[in-house]
Amino acid sequence: NASDGAREGGGGGARAPHRFRHPTSSRETWGLPSSSQSSFVRASSILPGTTMDPPPLVCVAGVGALGASLAAYMIDAGLCPVLVSRGAQAHALQHEGLRLQDLDGTIRLISPERFMLYKTDCERDPITGRYSKRPKNPKTGHFLKRPNCPKVDVALITCKNHQVAGLLDFLELVLAPSGVVVTCCNGVGASKAAISRFGRDRVVLATTTHAADLTEPGWVRRAGEGTLVLGPSAATTADAPPPPPPPALSALLECPKLRCTWDANIGLVVSRKLLMNAAINAIAAIAKVVNGELAGPELWPSVLAVCEETLPIMAASGMPCPSLSEAVADLESILAATASNRCSTLKDVLLGRRTEVDAINGAIVDMAKESGMPAPLNNLLVALVNKL
Repeated sequence: NASDGAREGGGGGARAPHRFRHPTSSRETWGLPSSSQSSFVRASSILPGTTMDPPPLVCVAGVGALGASLAAYMIDAGLCPVLVSRGAQAHALQHEGLRLQDLDGTIRLISPERFMLYKTDCERDPITGRYSKRPKNPKTGHFLKRPNCPKVDVALITCKNHQVAGLLDFLELVLAPSGVVVTCCNGVGASKAAISRFGRDRVVLATTTHAADLTEPGWVRRAGEGTLVLGPSAATTADAPPPPPPPALSALLECPKLRCTWDANIGLVVSRKLLMNAAINAIAAIAKVVNGELAGPELWPSVLAVCEETLPIMAASGMPCPSLSEAVADLESILAATASNRCSTLKDVLLGRRTEVDAINGAIVDMAKESGMPAPLNNLLVALVNKL
C-alpha cells in the first residue's frame, strides 16, 4: 500500500491549508488521535502574517462507506475534514488511517494526519492521551459537556436514518453559528429531523450517486463514481429568484472529484431518488439479487407496480414528482447503470444490520395514511424486509 500523503515535516503530500502546528497557542486546540498525538489549531488565516481566510471546516458525520469515500475526495483536494465515527470504524481510522481501493483497483492509505477524528462514543484526555467512555445524562442520553471538537462550518450527514438523531445532538454542540447541515441520507427522515433542530435556512438537502462498500473497518472500496447534488430545503417559487448556495458550501462545490453542484430545484431530485429507492431496494433485498436482475421478466412487474403505487402518493403529499413515463425511464436507466451493484438494503440484510426500509417504503406508507390513500405494496415490503 502506498501512502496518500506525507507526515508532518515530510515530503510527497500537500499539507491541509487550514491547520498548522502551533503547540504554544492559547486558542482552542484539537487533539489529533494519531500515534504522534499532535495538537492542531484552527487559525484565523492560512499562514501567519496573511489575511486570507481558511477554507470552511467540513465535518463528515457518519463515516461509513459513503462518508469515508466522500471524505477521501475532500482530502485529495487539500481539505482536512473532521470525521465523526465510533466503534471499530473509529478505532481503525485512529490507529491505521483510511485504506481506500479506487475504481481502477489501486489501494492507498490515507494517513490519520490528513484528517481530524472525533469519536462519538468516547473522549480523549488532553493530558494523558487516553480515551474513556463519554459521560451522558442517563435520562436524556445527551452529552454532559461540550465535545472537545472545533467548531465546524459544514456538517455533511451520511449515516443511516436511524442514526441521525444521535449525530444531531453532537452537531448542536459543535456547529458554528452560521454553519449549515447537509443531509445526504436515504429516505425523508434525516432532513425532517435536521430542519426541526436547525431550521430550514441552515439545512441543505443532498443526494448522491457516488457508491462505495465498507469491506471491513477502515477499508473502503469505491463501487462507482457519481455526483453530489445540493439544494435548499425551503421550497422555491416560480416568481422568486433561486437562492444561492451558502458561502460555507464552497468547500464542497469547489472540490473537483466530488463533482458537486447546486440545484435550486433539488426537491424534484430528492423525490426521484426516494421513488427509485422505494421501487428497487426492498424487492432486491427480499429476492437477494443485484440490481440488474430486477429488470428481468420475473421481478420487473413487481418493481413497476411499486412505482405505480408510490408515485401518486408522493404527489398527493405535495412532493414534486416526475411523470410515470419519466419514472419508468429512470428505473430502466438506473438498473442498467448499476446492474452488478447490491443496493444498500440488501447489504444491510446480508450483514444482519438494521435496514432503512422504514425511512423509505415506511415513509411512503405514512404519506398514504395522511392522504387517505391505500399503499398495500409498500406496506407489504416494509413487513417482509423487517422479518428478514
